[in-house]
Amino acid sequence: MLASDSKATLLRPAGYNERRYITRQSLGYYRTLAIGWTYTVDQASATKISQQTFVPALKHCVATHPLLSATIEGQDTESPSFARPKTLDLHNHVEILRTDDLGSGAADLSEKDLIHRVTNRTLDLELSDVEITPPWKVVVFSLPGQGSTQRLFILFAYYHSHGDGKSALAFHKTLLQGLNQESNVGDNFLCETPSVPLPPTIEQAGKLSISWSYLLSPLFGAYLPEAVVKSLGLRASTTPKSADAWTGKRVPFNHDTFSTGLEFFSVPHQTMDAALRLCRAHDVKFTGLLHQLIVRALSEALPGSPTIGSFVASTVVDLRPLLNGIGPNDMSCPGPTAAFELFSRSKPTDWNNWTQPQSGSPIWTAARRTTKDVAKCASTLHDQPIGLLSYLSKFRPWMQGEAEKDRDTSYEISNLGIFDPTAGSQKGAWDVESMFFAQPANLLGGYLAFSVVTRKGGDMTVSVTWQEETLDVEEEHGFVARICQLITQYLGEIA
Repeated sequence: MLASDSKATLLRPAGYNERRYITRQSLGYYRTLAIGWTYTVDQASATKISQQTFVPALKHCVATHPLLSATIEGQDTESPSFARPKTLDLHNHVEILRTDDLGSGAADLSEKDLIHRVTNRTLDLELSDVEITPPWKVVVFSLPGQGSTQRLFILFAYYHSHGDGKSALAFHKTLLQGLNQESNVGDNFLCETPSVPLPPTIEQAGKLSISWSYLLSPLFGAYLPEAVVKSLGLRASTTPKSADAWTGKRVPFNHDTFSTGLEFFSVPHQTMDAALRLCRAHDVKFTGLLHQLIVRALSEALPGSPTIGSFVASTVVDLRPLLNGIGPNDMSCPGPTAAFELFSRSKPTDWNNWTQPQSGSPIWTAARRTTKDVAKCASTLHDQPIGLLSYLSKFRPWMQGEAEKDRDTSYEISNLGIFDPTAGSQKGAWDVESMFFAQPANLLGGYLAFSVVTRKGGDMTVSVTWQEETLDVEEEHGFVARICQLITQYLGEIA
């Protein structure tokens, strides 16, 4: 079904950031985001879980969020656009997984390992037929119950062109509302689409101004001789540079073998409460502390090689509060930006007495600097890296060229913060126990992606993902599991 077809309506061209995401998706460099909630429901309210169970709630979601009914026209071109069919077949948007679907030995796995398998297979999905089917679905897996309570792990799996991380939280909140409300929409899988317009692009919602100095630094930095670049204070990208930064290894892109590695851990809410109190005592946001914990863990887990002396880090920054027409509960992908920072390798002496409210440890000085830098980045639309996209004429060859270069970021943090899924909603039979956020391997991103979300009053969950075979260590999964164990251990020092 094409946009010219009488059954579909052309909505609008993709914005600059949407074009970036669409191009990256179509090339296979970044596949499916997955944000899951563990739902609970009394057996009496939902005795048999099937695709049909979710039809009324999903119709509520489609009616609430216009992006859920948007297909992508021309994803392989330089001028993609969004279109809308008259109806959706919700069979394409609900997948019920059984233990048998998860491969050999699944019946003997722990709950954590089951969630790992469900998520890992989802991250590497390439959602097909995006010109006729919007690229999203819910993946439902039944977990062991507790007494008369059923527990379901429900992943919202979607392409980044159709939402940022906060969009998935908005989707889940709307899904929870739909599951808890009486509905008269019927349980027919055919879903009529709304007529409301899509949210604005970032360039429609705000003015991304770029100064000449900010524009010319990466432009000339990429082409002038290195001696001239240094003398003029230019650089070839928006990220800091260091000759001894840990950057894994570059692996040529192979569409058939490109895959995501995944590890994750949870931090009990009692430990998080203690960590947040300590952060407040030092005038630091938790993300600032988390950077220091990651650098400490990497410094301990990586070989003590003199060639690894620093880490280039990025923090995903949400610009929504500065944009018009895009609210906190809207599904949209206006384009988060990023703040970059260079950290030196951590030394054991840096952490002396760090758990004390009056500690003079240098890690708190660094965490305060990060906190201020991220806050500054989040306060303006001026000279943002994402603003440079408007100067690109051809996205596809640029992105293919970037794929041939070494990466310039060691790791990134994307922290969705603390979220209350029931705020402003009427309590019902369905509730949410915990949350989970994971990104697919990103050929053009940092080597490690730390994705963080916390349920208000509950635990914090951190996932760590990477492109397999790129970390330049002997055993990748063991290495990342060690990173997770160390961060958990460090946080435990606070409690």
